[in-house]
This record gives sequence, structure tokens and C-alpha cells, in this order.
Amino acid sequence: HIMTVLVVYIANRHVHRSSTTAAFVSAGYLALGPGLSYTEASFGTTVFTFFLALMWWGALLLLSGRATRPCEIGFACSGLLAGLTRPEGVIVSGFILLAVVLSRGVRQCVRLLIVFAIVFAVIGGAYFAWRWQYFGQPLPNPFYVKGQQVLYPASLIVAIRNVTRFALPFLAIMLPLGCRSKLLLKYTAITLLPVFGFTAMWMLLSNEMNYM
Repeated sequence: HIMTVLVVYIANRHVHRSSTTAAFVSAGYLALGPGLSYTEASFGTTVFTFFLALMWWGALLLLSGRATRPCEIGFACSGLLAGLTRPEGVIVSGFILLAVVLSRGVRQCVRLLIVFAIVFAVIGGAYFAWRWQYFGQPLPNPFYVKGQQVLYPASLIVAIRNVTRFALPFLAIMLPLGCRSKLLLKYTAITLLPVFGFTAMWMLLSNEMNYM
């Protein structure tokens, strides 16, 4: 949790050139707000959040055109580690990758897509094959218990409520300011795409045993 807070602070300073105060407010909100709530659950969410924060740092560099090859590799590896920590990490990583590709265009992301595919196919594929052989089923166990191949509108409503509650201070600032120009509106939509995707994916599972 502490490492995630540091990532948020450093990434704001590094990518957005934020002031010390602005970066401290974002990091402080995570430290004492939603992030602290997740630590109370004692699940793997804290580790999951850390890897997604690293991946989003890489995504911001990619969106700004300042990414290097090591950054692209780190971007893909962070997504993979998020997926190994919690199965929904694979879906969220896909939404983050989609945001980058939609922003920069497919041609500008060819190398990134190749790196991403190799990391997920080689390391992720080996893990996928092992767990399929071990459990006898290809998908994560919660999908069979809580998914059952139907949609759960009630879970979506709860997810919308939780995401809004956690992100409200930033959404209240981001949405009005993001409409000031076409360029800002596009950037706002791109950066919110993973948030909306993350929210929507919870309708694939029933809400029983979900914590926040």
C-alpha cells in the first residue's frame, strides 16, 4: 500500500509535472481513503492495485509519447503481474492497453502490441496451461461459482456506486475541466476508459463476497 502511494506521487511529478502539493493530495487521498480501505480486507487487492498503478504510470508515459522500450516491457509485465494477482487484472490490463492504442493509433503501437503479446503468451500462457491442468477448468474458479455465464445488473449498480464513491473528488474536477477543449475531452475520455471498463466488468459476477 505504501509503495502504491509512492507510485502515485512520483508518477504525478514525473509524467504530469504536477506541483508537490497536487501530487501530495492525490497520493494522500489514496493513502488514507480507498487504498486504506482495501488493506482492511486482507485480500490480494493491495498488491493488485500496486501493479495496476505501475501499469498506468507506463500508460501515461505511452500517452505522452515519452515511453522507451524498457517502459513498454514494464508496462506489459505490470499488466501480467496484476492478472496473476487477481484474474480480473487481465481484463483491466486489456482496457488500459486499449486506451493507449485508441489514443496513439495502431501503427504507433505495433512494437508495444508485440511486446504485450509475447509477455502474456509466454509467461501468462505457461501459467494458464498449468492452472488448467491443475484445476481441470480454463477459467478462474469464481467465474464458475459466481458467473455461470449470465449477467448481473445488480452487481453493476453496486460497482457504479463504489467507483463513484471512491473517485468522486477526482471525477468532480476532471469531468468539467476535461470539456474545455477537444484535445482535453479526448484525453479525458481515454483516461477514463479503463475506469468505465473496470466498473462494467463486475456485471459478469454476482456481488456475493465482493468487498467494496
